[in-house]
Parts: sequence; C-alpha cells; structure tokens
Amino acid sequence: MGREGALLQTGAASGSALSGWLRLGPGQARVLVACGASAGIASAYNVPIGAALFGLEVLLGSFALELFGPIVVSCVVATLVSRTLIADHPSYVIPHYALTHPRELVLAILLGVLVGGASALYVRGINLASDLLDKLPSWLTPFMPLVAMTVVGLTAIAGPYLMGNGYDSVNMALHGTLPLALLLILPLAKLAVTSLCAGAGVPGGLFTPSLFFGALLGGAFGMLVERALPGGAAPSGAYALLGMGAVLAGTTHASVSAVLMIFEMTGDYDLILPLMLAAVVAAVVSRRLEPESLYTSVLAKRDVRVPATVPHWLREEGVRSLLSPATQRVPPSATFDEVVVLLLEQPAGADLYVTDAEGRLLGVISLDALKGHLPDHSLLQATVAADVMDTGVQPITPDLSLAEVAARFGHTELERLPVVDGQRRLLGSLSKGDLLKRGRF
Repeated sequence: MGREGALLQTGAASGSALSGWLRLGPGQARVLVACGASAGIASAYNVPIGAALFGLEVLLGSFALELFGPIVVSCVVATLVSRTLIADHPSYVIPHYALTHPRELVLAILLGVLVGGASALYVRGINLASDLLDKLPSWLTPFMPLVAMTVVGLTAIAGPYLMGNGYDSVNMALHGTLPLALLLILPLAKLAVTSLCAGAGVPGGLFTPSLFFGALLGGAFGMLVERALPGGAAPSGAYALLGMGAVLAGTTHASVSAVLMIFEMTGDYDLILPLMLAAVVAAVVSRRLEPESLYTSVLAKRDVRVPATVPHWLREEGVRSLLSPATQRVPPSATFDEVVVLLLEQPAGADLYVTDAEGRLLGVISLDALKGHLPDHSLLQATVAADVMDTGVQPITPDLSLAEVAARFGHTELERLPVVDGQRRLLGSLSKGDLLKRGRF
C-alpha cells in the first residue's frame, strides 16, 4: 500500500475540522479539504506543482484562479516542511531518457490505449474486492486485515517483489533490469494483493501501488517494442516511465496533474511529449470503460459526487436531449369548438400550437389564455384559432443550452415552450419539469 494514504486522509480531515471550527460555509470547507489533501500528497512525494493541480483537477473540478491560490500555498508550505525534515530529491532516480524517433509518439499513443484499459481493470479490481468483502458477516471484519496480510506474506514467499509499496521494483523497471516474465506477472499479482488489502481495511494508499502497476506494464511494453524494433526505440525504462504517468492518469482521470507529478517525481523533462500523449489517451480510454475514478468510485457508493472536471460549456446538455414531439397542432382556421376540445384532451401543462401548411409556428394557445374569451358567448361561433393564439411566445431552438432555456422559463407562465428550427418550423416542445430534473444551472 502507498504511504500517501494517511497523509491525504489526515490532511483532508484536518481541513474539514478547521472549517467547522471557523464556521465556514460549504464552499470554503470544500476548498480547505482539498488544500489538506493536496498538501498530504505534496509532502509525501515532493511534488508541490502536481499535488496542487491534483487538488484542483480531481477534488474541486476547476482551475479557477481563486481556488488556485489557497491550494498552492498549502502545497508549498507542506513541501517546504517536508524538504526541511527530509532531503530534497526526486522520488525515483532514473537514467536520462530522450525521444529518439518520431514514431515513439505513435507507440506512446498505443501504450496509452493499453494502459487505459489496464487502469479501468485496476479500478474495477479494487472495487470488486471491496464489494465481495463487504458481504462477509460483520463479526469477521476485525480479523480481515490479519487474513489479508497473511495472504500477502504467503504470496511474497514466491514473489518478494510484492512486499512494501513497490519503490524498489519500480526503480528496477525504470532502469530496465527486471525480466519480461516478472514485468508481466507482477502487475496482476500486485493488483490482486492490493485489492485484497484495501477491501480488508489494511491502512494505506492506492496511489503508489498504481505507479507500480503502470511502471511494470510500461516496462513490459517497452521490452516487447525493443524485440520488435531492435535499436529503433527507446529503452524499456523509458516506457516504464510513460506507463507510470498513463496509469496515474487512467486511474484518477486527471491527465494534467498526472503528467506534472511524474515529471516532478523523476525530474526527466525530455520524455514530456510522449508522456502527455500516453496520459491523455489513457485517461480517455479508462473513463470510457470505467466512468468512476479510483477516488470517486468509493464516494459513488455513498451517493457522494465530486465536481465534474469537464468545463461547463462542454458539460451542458442542449435542448435536443429533452425535446418531445409536438403531439397536437392546429391550423389557424380551426374553430373555437375544435380548439377547446383538443385543449381539454391535452395532458396537464400541454398547449396547442398553431402552424401553417409548411409547419411553421404561428402562435400558442394555452387553456388559461383561452378563459378570457369564454364570457363573450356571442362571438364564440365566429372565433377561430388565429383569434385566440398568443403570438408573443418566444420559441426556443435546439442549439440552446439547458441553462439558457431555464432563463427563458423565468419570463413565462407556460409549462412548455415550443422548439423550432431556423425556418421556424415546429419540431416539438420542452417541458419545465424535464428541464428541472436534468439541468445544471
């Protein structure tokens, strides 16, 4: 298990306790929790920049400047204290690797696809073990850490590389000194014992084991590339580094902070281009296969949702997602009797739409607006739909966001608004109730 778990959780809990002591609001409390968690990661791995971006990207879901300042301060202070008590050095010491041929960018994309799938497997494996162990009788819970560590000890007799958090094995993979067989077997074995320990309640983080998982998979990929392209590709240790970044991005769904964390951990900038490609591709593939990340999956079980990292202008759904076909429309020459009968047959909140022969919207007839014509009984026989329709209703178009539609509903008493295309042809309608169920404003 990783050493960052206690620091991350203690930092987050300290931020939460501090916000309660200061009687801060929910928004400020969330920032303090993110500051504490980011500071824990920064001090554990000596990565102030990556930890700050991790807090913004994963915990807060925003890179807003007003959030950036507090997290940067907390990470800088935590790293400064850590460097004062411990030496300032990269977590992993690797040889100098560099991009040797442009085709390695293509190989980085391929590695990102493979590691993205492996990252989804990693998250699902952790969750599966937790779900299975949660079904055991409650009286067994206090004994599960003992059972899990016994299994780890027995497994480590055959594979001592599984012991500890994996720093030695990762450094060997980065230097290309592990054989291909171990590079293929150890990641799966590490995933199995890590899942068992995490589900059983053994304390520790999942961050460092994921680096072990990715580094060895990347190293195996690199050795296979070396055999396929002898002398035409970077050493396997370089791909181990790419695998670390890719699996970190894939398990956290945070490609920006993953790239910077790996750069700070290793101090190697020359592989930044393939590292960026591998991380982004891995995050996309992993998110497609497993929507929840390593950190949000646990919260999702408790029905807790962290802010999405997608910008609001990409996240907003449009009118098309809630468009309902217009079930009833009438021509402008429809008689008053026909209009009344059709309106009474409509479900609650539905209106009649008056259209011409080409389907263009001319106006809207609502039951409440029709009540004003009822007292003048002498003119009812001569009244047609064109006389009672409301031409002042502003229709909406399919390209509008739901937030923009919500603003439109704020200026009308109607429960539905008509949806038209560029030629004002009626496409359907959108309900206020459906909007409130789906929209984020």
